[in-house]
Amino acid sequence: MFRFQTTRATWWLLPMLFAIPPLRSAQVSSGALMKPTGTWGVGRATVEVVDSSRTMPNSKVARRLMLQIWYPTASAKESVTLPYVEHLESARDSLTNEELDLLKAVQTHASADLPASPTASRFPLLLFSHGEQMNAFLYSNLHEELASHGFIIVAVEHPGAALFVAYPNGSVVPYSEPGQSLQGRVADRVADLRFVRDQIGLLEIRGRRNKTWPP
Repeated sequence: MFRFQTTRATWWLLPMLFAIPPLRSAQVSSGALMKPTGTWGVGRATVEVVDSSRTMPNSKVARRLMLQIWYPTASAKESVTLPYVEHLESARDSLTNEELDLLKAVQTHASADLPASPTASRFPLLLFSHGEQMNAFLYSNLHEELASHGFIIVAVEHPGAALFVAYPNGSVVPYSEPGQSLQGRVADRVADLRFVRDQIGLLEIRGRRNKTWPP
């Protein structure tokens, strides 16, 4: 079961969109991520949403957004932890062998099988937008730390602007050099975030619709 009772406010957390280095120059270390310092455990879930009013980069197909969600759990006890990056093998064409091996070696503190926190708890919710040529998973240390302190993080992966976006059906959208102005690239991100904000109250996770989320 996946239940949240959040505050009415939705927070927006956006990194410096075009100042963050890509994976090839980012500092990613193998081994375990830093252990979260908060009192909550950390869960993680993945959800796909479709914005039928917009299209994928260089395509007429409806825009598909992958959401990576980190959330507080009632117990800080860790069970089987999730991989650092979901569907990593399917994104092989976007990575060098060295990068692939490095990402496989990173260990998280997030689990898929821990239940969400009790509905009596109320938590602020953050919408997160990754940097250019990055993706949500590369900020896992930050997301785990925030979740351990009682935040829900809904990280949006932007097709075309992310290093890659891997979908449950095995398809992958790699990074594409901007074919538009900076303003256009930012406008795409803003539209993604607005769509997700409006969908939060309708999200289904593990078969459960979360009517307690902000609308």
